[in-house]
Amino acid sequence: MRPRPATFLATALRATGGAVAVAPIMFFAVGCGGGSSTTGPGGSSGKARYYMTASVDGAAWAEDDYGASTVGARWVGPGLYTVSGYSTASATTILLTLNTIRGPGTYPLGVNFGVPGGTAQVTNTSSGWTTRLSGAAGSVTITALTNTEIVGTFTFVGNGILNAPATSTKNVTSGTFDLPVVALQAIGPIPDNAGKTISGTLAGQPFNMATVAVTSAQTLDPMGKVIGTTLVFGGSNDTQGMGASISGITGIGTYVLTNKSPASTMNASLTNGSVIQTWNSGTVEGAGSVTITSWSATRARGTFSATLPAALGGGSSVTISGSFDVGLP
Repeated sequence: MRPRPATFLATALRATGGAVAVAPIMFFAVGCGGGSSTTGPGGSSGKARYYMTASVDGAAWAEDDYGASTVGARWVGPGLYTVSGYSTASATTILLTLNTIRGPGTYPLGVNFGVPGGTAQVTNTSSGWTTRLSGAAGSVTITALTNTEIVGTFTFVGNGILNAPATSTKNVTSGTFDLPVVALQAIGPIPDNAGKTISGTLAGQPFNMATVAVTSAQTLDPMGKVIGTTLVFGGSNDTQGMGASISGITGIGTYVLTNKSPASTMNASLTNGSVIQTWNSGTVEGAGSVTITSWSATRARGTFSATLPAALGGGSSVTISGSFDVGLP
């Protein structure tokens, strides 16, 4: 049996002062390669019928082990796929772990479970590198997806995690794949409320949140009467964060941030090493607004824009704007 190192990254969320933080937890798995090293019948493109190729730090890499225990693409659950290949020449595995994939499209790599896209890893017999939860560590473009085949391209930067310095990287470019899909069980459709995205610009810098959390509850007036829904959504990546709590939502429309009851507020944060800057609309009336463009029992979509004052110790205000598309619990 040939050792096949692979590193899987899970995350746990914790709420800290209204912001969303990410705590990485690593799990390690070892598989066994074997079987034939055939690549199937040749295709019209001149390449093997099924393949996975890339450039790793400028060196050519290609999957060349199609043994029965190393199926290239596995359909794990609704919208959940693993796409992997092993090169016997370099004893190196490339693994894409994808979630909330509804069909062809371009998805970010370096995002947590629940955010459409996924993570990517490079491992060899002694070391591993994985995409940071930056929300923008790479991308995968799926050009064709059926119950039996997945086709696409990918690129990403992996950072050292397994016996590799944290400052080391692997640059994977020009990735391509055309692989058979094997379902591990009977799999149904993706629920409409699956998947959450928040992206935009904070302090002039673009962001795509790697982790997103959403809750909703009834909004009550001072007399206890239900006057709408309170939507709470927020997200973070490894340097940026934001959150919003919008009260009294009754459907499509614009809702102004307010510190009057029932309050609607927004916060943001930036992390630079050990320095964390925070901003919050709570002390200012009308600091911005959230516009709901689509509202249903299962999803909320919209945009937001605000100028937020510093939350602690004075300092300059910050401008944030963006969009969200979140499934409702």
